[in-house]
Amino acid sequence: HTIPHDLTQPLNQTPPSVPPAAATDLPPSVPLDVPLDLDQCFDRVLLDAPCSGSGTLGRRPEIRWRLTGAQVEALVRTQRQLLDGVMPLVKPGGRLVYSVCSVLPEEGRNHLTQLLSRHSEFCQVEKPPADWPAVVPWNRGNVFIDPGHTHSDGYQLLVLQRTAKE
Repeated sequence: HTIPHDLTQPLNQTPPSVPPAAATDLPPSVPLDVPLDLDQCFDRVLLDAPCSGSGTLGRRPEIRWRLTGAQVEALVRTQRQLLDGVMPLVKPGGRLVYSVCSVLPEEGRNHLTQLLSRHSEFCQVEKPPADWPAVVPWNRGNVFIDPGHTHSDGYQLLVLQRTAKE
């Protein structure tokens, strides 16, 4: 189903153009264990993971009062599950880019050590792409965009490369 949605309305409300019965027929999410044979099919995989949005505090200060530790813990678990779910999709020599608009270490760089211990077929990417902006430290693909220095939202990226078949 394709459901048109007025992006000026909150997403937690049923769009007015959809009959309520149709909205209840939609699955809540796509399971990570969909039986598709996509293992090692993709040269590049981007996971823009759900996160706390803490990197947007400059524009959305209410996050500071709304966000709880339990919510962050739940997001970290979801991020870990998503990462473990997409890593098998990357071809040998391919790359996984994980992205969050969070400045919390547990949602970004803290995933790195655990990921590499669970997925030894991946490694950090030593050199940035040729057109990588010099003002953004690459740090072997463990990128932190600090809103205090960049006057933008804060982001974390992890760039990993699959080195060999499992």
